[in-house]
Amino acid sequence: MSASTQSTVGERPRVLVVDDDVVLRRVLRSALAQAGCDVAQVGTGRDALSLASAYELDLIVTDLEMPGMSGLELLRALRQQGCDCPVIVMSGSSDARPELITAAGAAAFLAKPFGLEELQQAARTAVRSPHTVAPPSSAVQLRRVVNVA
Repeated sequence: MSASTQSTVGERPRVLVVDDDVVLRRVLRSALAQAGCDVAQVGTGRDALSLASAYELDLIVTDLEMPGMSGLELLRALRQQGCDCPVIVMSGSSDARPELITAAGAAAFLAKPFGLEELQQAARTAVRSPHTVAPPSSAVQLRRVVNVA
């Protein structure tokens, strides 16, 4: 799969937030929507992997520690299936190793707690397209990836 790394002019970046904490997902969704992104959210790495293989995404923001599939495992699985979408990994664990995470292909690592402005800036940088602040979108518009055989 080849994910878009930059939105077409006039389109909002399509971002997927992956975290098992529903409250944090909502906060991150709101912050990214305010930064001009269309945001979908899921609670597991497996769900994220399914969406990433079916839709063009401009960015994935994932927690490192989740049950079932960690953020690092998700990142590695994405790269193995050919997804080049930028991934931001976040963690509140003192055991997190940012150098290992970025070496695995993450665009950035954010240590919790972090400011929402820091997240917004990391997202802008990762998609390589600064966006103006826009009101949250009521519907996330994802585009299906067309698999060419």
